[in-house]
Amino acid sequence: MRRAAEVGKMDFLKLDFTDPKKWQLIANVLQYESSESWWEEYGSWAIDEMQSAHDVKSMLPIWHGKQIKENQTKNTRNYKKGTCDHCGAHFCYGGAFKNLETGQIAIVGNICASTVLNLTIDGRADKLLRKKIKSAKTRHENKIAREQRLLKIETFDADLKAAILLDNYVCKSIKQYYLNTGDITDRQKTLLIKLLEESRAVQEKLPAPRKIAVEEGKGVEITGSVISIKWKEGFAFNSRIMMMLVESVKGFRIYGTVPKSLIVEDLQPGDKISFTANVEKSEKDESFGFFKRPRKAKRN
Repeated sequence: MRRAAEVGKMDFLKLDFTDPKKWQLIANVLQYESSESWWEEYGSWAIDEMQSAHDVKSMLPIWHGKQIKENQTKNTRNYKKGTCDHCGAHFCYGGAFKNLETGQIAIVGNICASTVLNLTIDGRADKLLRKKIKSAKTRHENKIAREQRLLKIETFDADLKAAILLDNYVCKSIKQYYLNTGDITDRQKTLLIKLLEESRAVQEKLPAPRKIAVEEGKGVEITGSVISIKWKEGFAFNSRIMMMLVESVKGFRIYGTVPKSLIVEDLQPGDKISFTANVEKSEKDESFGFFKRPRKAKRN
């Protein structure tokens, strides 16, 4: 009855940590929410890295999300609020501890576990986990930044845009520098324009390319290179659709929606790809067409 009254008064079950020797570490806890934007891509990777950081002889399970709820003692501070069962603070990683006398399982943040309670957590694993979590977030932030910079290329001056997208190792190097840093120096811009002018001079001397008619039909297999990428407004409110122009190895060009499988792979102009789609020829130009329902897409 006393425990029930205590739960009602405090709104949670307070666990007794007065004797740390009664508590044994049984699992490591990763308490990031899977709704965080970086988690979808790198969360499982972070867990794998945390697991591998442990000595094989003393390897402990990793609890995350519903695993914590399923195993911990009910009505505790962490069970109800997601905070440390010892101090009530929010935390991201820590440990699950079992009371050897009562069988209760507490979820304790890393700081309380390793400093206040002097409970043993694998220090090397914890240090590596911090590093991996930081690395995962950095990777995600860098990917978002690169995507935004790639879109910004569409707003460049026409000549600068054409130059930075040239299939030239120097231009590609400058483009990668820009995607990584968000900066293009005046010297790089001058060099890009020079290379563009040289490329145009060479193209003017070449014979006009023979137009190749678009291969029409359902389930047409396309292999080629991405010429350009752009975003346009979607049909749903506040949505966007990524579009791409592809030049087939056969010589014709088609325009349509980028398959989802290629969007998550950070698709860029110049990438070699293959996919299957329904293709229709343009009424104005037999060498140009439009594709729908792209599928079975992959990078080559």
